[in-house]
Amino acid sequence: MVLVRNPDYNWAPAFMGVNGPAAIERIVYKIIPEPATRTASLETGETTFIEEVPEIDFSALKDNSDFVTVAETQSGSGWSLMMNVQNPPMDELAVRRAIQLASDKEGMILAIWNGIGTPACGPISAVTFGFEPATCDMFTYDPEAAKQVLEEAGWVDSNGDGIREKNGQELTIGHYYRAESVLSQQLADFMKADLAKVGINVELNGLSRSGYFDAVRAGKHHTQNWWEPFGDPDGVRILFSSANAGGGTNRSNYINAEMDSLIEQAAATTDPAKRQDLYSQIQLKVKNEAIMVFYNDPDTLYAYSSQLEGVRIFGAGQYPYFYTARLGN
Repeated sequence: MVLVRNPDYNWAPAFMGVNGPAAIERIVYKIIPEPATRTASLETGETTFIEEVPEIDFSALKDNSDFVTVAETQSGSGWSLMMNVQNPPMDELAVRRAIQLASDKEGMILAIWNGIGTPACGPISAVTFGFEPATCDMFTYDPEAAKQVLEEAGWVDSNGDGIREKNGQELTIGHYYRAESVLSQQLADFMKADLAKVGINVELNGLSRSGYFDAVRAGKHHTQNWWEPFGDPDGVRILFSSANAGGGTNRSNYINAEMDSLIEQAAATTDPAKRQDLYSQIQLKVKNEAIMVFYNDPDTLYAYSSQLEGVRIFGAGQYPYFYTARLGN
């Protein structure tokens, strides 16, 4: 973004609490898809403020006094893996549990996000009302335990090819993602490598945007990635309500009357303590039933010129607000 100063604005320190014209006359949006070019535009002064700062550039910008950096922890639900519980073998809890246990979140954050973010515990991030801390100690990374779960469920590698099988069926799952997304490709590759270590074969299906949505809405996938910022914990209905299964946002296709009841009860009560209890039950149920795997509660990264002051970030960390901002001389 390029922010242009309002030449008729007489700034005073009290401006933050005063209604009236903004110190910024206009904002010019520039779409710069290439991450390195986006960073360079800020460094050269072509832009004043950039969103989606590449993780690899964030530390360097942070150490440069010419810029201000902001890492805003996302409210809601971070990067995760939806598992289609209606598509065998994902209908087996043992398979989903093994994927849960075999997912190296810390390694993924280091490799893909350059160490920026926090290993996710469940469907509600730690900065969001309703977060249940007990989820952080449930089914943590343990590939040996994942192997044991699969063995006990009858999934064994009888021919030594590295892929488990049961009743003549290989343990192969199809992961669908949007091929044009570098992040989606990275997540897919990392997951495939993680699960191969415990004997699960992952077939990667990178499709165009339209092909991807057609496939996952039809339930062809075994797994797909998700990301869902929200400010109120009722956002869990997007992920787990039966009403959103079968082509909607609940692409785990998880249909459960008890979960639906918990979601509706939590939405209907205004008592914070009761809401907390209900959302805690929801989160514990999600982890116990291994409906999804939660990877990273990410930080949304911004950077801007040190000449810019008074920027505010709202909307679950997703929306910069410039009414209170000003550009120095």
